[in-house]
Amino acid sequence: WDENAEFIVHARTDVPRLIELVGEMAEALESVVCVFDAMNDVELSLHVGMEAARAQRAARQVLAKYRGEEDKP
Repeated sequence: WDENAEFIVHARTDVPRLIELVGEMAEALESVVCVFDAMNDVELSLHVGMEAARAQRAARQVLAKYRGEEDKP
């Protein structure tokens, strides 16, 4: 019971901070996606291009989930 009580006491400050942090992370991902979009016009080595495309897809999927949008392949 002590652990539950401690969780409840901390929830008043921890949950809003967690929500704020998730929002900040989403903003950072938005910036990363913009950089990847700009990189589409730059010629990269095959390996770097494939890794950038993979990271871009992953960032877009996380942002879609954060926004409550359907996952898009």
